[in-house]
Amino acid sequence: MAVQGTLAALHVGNVCGIGQKIETSMYQGAIAIRSPMLPLADEIPQFRNLNLLPQGGLPTYRMYPCSDGKWLHIGCLNREFWDKLAVAMDLIELATEPEFEFAPAGWTRDQDREAAIDLIGSRLLERPRDHWLSVLAESDVPVAPVLTTQQYMDLPQVRQSGLVQTAHDPILGETSQVGLPIGFSETPGKTRMSAPKLGQHTDEALASLGHKGSSSSRMEIDLNNEKSPKHPLEGMKVLDLSSFIAAPLGSMALSDLSADVIKVEPLLEEGARPLAFLILGGNRGKRNLALDLKSPDAKDVIGRLLRWCDVVVHNMREGIAERLGIDYETVRKLRPDVIYAHVTGYGATGPDRFKPEFDPLFQSMSGITAWQGANPNRPVFLSTPVCDDTNALLLASGVLMALHHRDQTERGQKIDLSLLKTAVFVNSDDFLRYRGKANRRVAPD
Repeated sequence: MAVQGTLAALHVGNVCGIGQKIETSMYQGAIAIRSPMLPLADEIPQFRNLNLLPQGGLPTYRMYPCSDGKWLHIGCLNREFWDKLAVAMDLIELATEPEFEFAPAGWTRDQDREAAIDLIGSRLLERPRDHWLSVLAESDVPVAPVLTTQQYMDLPQVRQSGLVQTAHDPILGETSQVGLPIGFSETPGKTRMSAPKLGQHTDEALASLGHKGSSSSRMEIDLNNEKSPKHPLEGMKVLDLSSFIAAPLGSMALSDLSADVIKVEPLLEEGARPLAFLILGGNRGKRNLALDLKSPDAKDVIGRLLRWCDVVVHNMREGIAERLGIDYETVRKLRPDVIYAHVTGYGATGPDRFKPEFDPLFQSMSGITAWQGANPNRPVFLSTPVCDDTNALLLASGVLMALHHRDQTERGQKIDLSLLKTAVFVNSDDFLRYRGKANRRVAPD
């Protein structure tokens, strides 16, 4: 939140030359990362209460052990994936019987939900984890193994995404550390150096300040400057084509800074609509336009919206934006200075880039559920979607960084984020290797 505030203030400074004080708090940060889960209303279903069991209370949004004692996490939060799982596991009754009519999230009777958990759990206990990971992945079912952070570091997709970077520490020697969680097409960041020793750069820093008594020239600032906006992102226009949390919450953060956000939603509603608290807590302050993006009649409307907006945000799976004609290369021809933010699950490249994803899969792969349960053999689901929420806040920060760059150069760029990278960022304290590093402390079995 401090980064977002600083970047928003930098933009205001770019516009009118005025600085300002930024304030936030741990309390406000805690609220920000929980905002999609906080709305209260009588009509909101009891989804959150159902999900309070240690491994997750929804049948296909929870962890299960397999026959070899290893755990996996299933992340099916809509009916399409529920039906795919029913076929893949040869549990057709899950897709056909009336007691499962409102699955996977709209349970009206606890006994039906518990029956589904028992059916799925019993079937998974028949074979080892690797078998089920293969079967479910082949059927396009969102699934992931429960791993430690150190195991996550060695996954091919993590390595391919450049998330493991080498830095030389003056005391520990060569270390492997977390890479950059946000990708920029025009202004990529880089790891500059390892963490410094105490006072390592004192002389260098003092020398860079120049001689005592020298002062830099400062232009006179008119505090009543008519160009000074009342709110940081006044006049910015955002086209939001996203769903669920990992991107919509980010565009909501931009709306809270006074950007004009138009969310385009399918005529049959986006996937989060049945979970009303996600819509309320992740889409405040936006205007909504219902449109069938696949319809030829929508092409003109989308074209006008793309010319209108400063920022495009979406979290469609790889290849979908290209088929719809709203990919970055197409959009930049209509709006050359556009800031285009794309959120994926596993990243835009690599062997897993087409896999379906939901937040808990990255919790489990990256070591969060293992650590929450103090042991990978008894993982505990973190009910706050910490990967989704953190990704959204990173998205808002990334857009503000790109805006600062555009203020100075008049050039836009593409921003790439993924839950794979965000999970690394969340676990950066343990996403680390060096000679002699102790393992994370865990509770005894």
